[in-house]
Amino acid sequence: MRKILALVLLCTCLTLMAFTQDLFELKSVQSKILLAYELNDHSLLDAAIMDLQKIILDRGSDPYVLSKAHLLTGDAYFYKGFYSLALESYDKALQYTGKDDQDYPYAVYSKCYATYHMALETQQSNRDSLLSQALILLEQLVSFSGYQQDYYLLKGMIQKAKGDYLGASASFDAVTDPDAVGFASYYKGLIFFEQGNYPSAILAFERANQFGQSPELMAASIYQTIRAMMNLQNYREALQYSENLVRNYSTTRYRDEIFMLHVELLYRTGEYENAARYIEYIIESANSTRELIDAYNAMGWLAYKSGNYETALNNWNKAITVGAAEYPIETFEMAKQAIDILRNTGDSAKMVAYLNQMKATFPSQGTALDLESAKVYISLGRYSEAEVLLQRVLSSGLFYQEANFTLAQLFQKTGDMKRAQDYVDRVIRSGNQAAIYQGYTFQGDLYLQTGDYAKAKIAYENAMKNASDAERSQATLNLGIVALNAKDYTTAQKQFETLKNEITKDLSAALDAAFYLAETYIARNLPTSALSEYDWILRNDVSKKYDKTVTLKKYTVMLETNQDPLEIARQIDAALQTTSDSSLSAELKYLRAEAFLKKGDLISAFEALRDANFDQLSTGSKGGYLYIRGKYYASQGNEGEMRASFEQLIDQFPQSPKTPWAIQDYALYYYNKNDYNNAKNLFFKMITSYPDFSKNDTAYYYIGLCYEKSGERDKAIKIYQDMIAKYPASSRVSEAKKRIEALQ
Repeated sequence: MRKILALVLLCTCLTLMAFTQDLFELKSVQSKILLAYELNDHSLLDAAIMDLQKIILDRGSDPYVLSKAHLLTGDAYFYKGFYSLALESYDKALQYTGKDDQDYPYAVYSKCYATYHMALETQQSNRDSLLSQALILLEQLVSFSGYQQDYYLLKGMIQKAKGDYLGASASFDAVTDPDAVGFASYYKGLIFFEQGNYPSAILAFERANQFGQSPELMAASIYQTIRAMMNLQNYREALQYSENLVRNYSTTRYRDEIFMLHVELLYRTGEYENAARYIEYIIESANSTRELIDAYNAMGWLAYKSGNYETALNNWNKAITVGAAEYPIETFEMAKQAIDILRNTGDSAKMVAYLNQMKATFPSQGTALDLESAKVYISLGRYSEAEVLLQRVLSSGLFYQEANFTLAQLFQKTGDMKRAQDYVDRVIRSGNQAAIYQGYTFQGDLYLQTGDYAKAKIAYENAMKNASDAERSQATLNLGIVALNAKDYTTAQKQFETLKNEITKDLSAALDAAFYLAETYIARNLPTSALSEYDWILRNDVSKKYDKTVTLKKYTVMLETNQDPLEIARQIDAALQTTSDSSLSAELKYLRAEAFLKKGDLISAFEALRDANFDQLSTGSKGGYLYIRGKYYASQGNEGEMRASFEQLIDQFPQSPKTPWAIQDYALYYYNKNDYNNAKNLFFKMITSYPDFSKNDTAYYYIGLCYEKSGERDKAIKIYQDMIAKYPASSRVSEAKKRIEALQ
């Protein structure tokens, strides 16, 4: 929908062009272009361009005609999306348009606008240059009073495209003309949206809709409101807005986009386009109970596959209510699936209540429900109750493999690996090939968990021998994973490459393999190869299964391998422009700050954190976030904020790799302020809490200095001697020896 605003705005400006009364041909073409825009008729635009080319040839000696003809040609190309050709035409128009011509600012504005749109569609390497050109060109409009509001609006759009959200917001705030306020609010909404601030985005889009002067702007605003609501998972409310959009704006040129969004909402809310409508028709016209329960089951599975579990539960429960008496076997399978969904919710009261309800509904399925109840109790951590039920199932002689397998899972949860192995051995000895594969795979998982890689490999190889065609991918992946853990990188790489090459057969498995192949390259200290795998995943992962994980791993590896920090920051900026995932956005903003920190630009690092939502960061990133803040405030001499950041890092994230660095910086801050007692205590905390930290030799040296400067000569000498003995290869040894000589 981004294109809407571009076309609407230029269409508005186009009406400002003034022609003398005798230039009827140009006025006719202008009307044709406007009509083509309204109808979204590119063939009519082509006809207009041909008319203009003829006028240019026939009236080529009249500068005024050439000025207007080239200007209109630029507009026609712009509406077609041919921004490069539009720019050429606007340049030619400016050659024949004097600064005193009332259309001069429009020509400048149009050229600037076309440059902006060409930048949006070009590669990142050229984008910044084009946007900078557009900003420079835009400054020519400052002196034209009639274009002040257009100036601020387009300036904000360009600043937003450059990632300068603060500057863009200031420019949009300067827009006060009622005809343009709607546009400014719309673009402010886009900024909030890209920052993951969806509630503020919704408010801005609704304001844009309120002040909108055109159907296109109003449609765009509602469209973006719906997208923001979807990101907040307010699907039902979003559907109401979407119904309004379809009802009132589906005749616009953006009809396909509107309907695509509406279909997605129908899918997410359980209505699922044609399939759902067809199922609803079957439900309404069902002539038998079997037709009805099959329809409810189908609707349940559609909802389940889309992640709409509540709707899935509702449909399966309707099927159970209607068909349990007549079709107990079929409906009980639906009940088992419903129980599985509830088990994953963690709502113990609801799960137990549902189990009791199903026991009353299916009295003949008591043993099967004992098995399902045991699975629920395991998920709730009620292991003793689960074991009682499972032993009762075993004593019945029913569900032998599944009961033994579930008991193995139970004892894995409790950490009793021996008993887990005993029960999985029963599964393996059962003789059923599917159960044997499942048993050996679980056995391999147990050995992998305990670090017995040789036995894990044997178990996974046995699983491979019993795997079906559908199971072979997972078996291959498991063999690669155990080889990776065992540091047999050659074998691991071979397994992962084999699986990755089957991309046309199993994309999901190929993506898994590429992910672990990258991990193998990292373990082998081959970061360039790992980065190639990450790029491959991002190109091929249409499901977005790995999008967030791999994006973050890619930039983390780039940072850890000392690649150009500014290039990393540039790439992260580009990634931020394309993601609507608020948590990914927060992580990327943090990594951008890390890139500036690597460059030694602490101020930019701190500024980069301003838009990063701390609550949406991972634990590791939160530690880094606090470290940068503490380090920045220390550099500014702001002891209160420094202390708050470092103390929060030390107290809440002691396992963060940034924490010992923070303690060192914290200690040095006090040392440089001659507060030797605080400095000494922090250095001691560093060496006692993090005995393997690479800078502990420095900590010992500074502890010695603290004692020395506090007049505690003997303690200083002892610390220096301890440091020399403990870190003989340290670069500080020679300095420590000099200090000892000076003190003796």
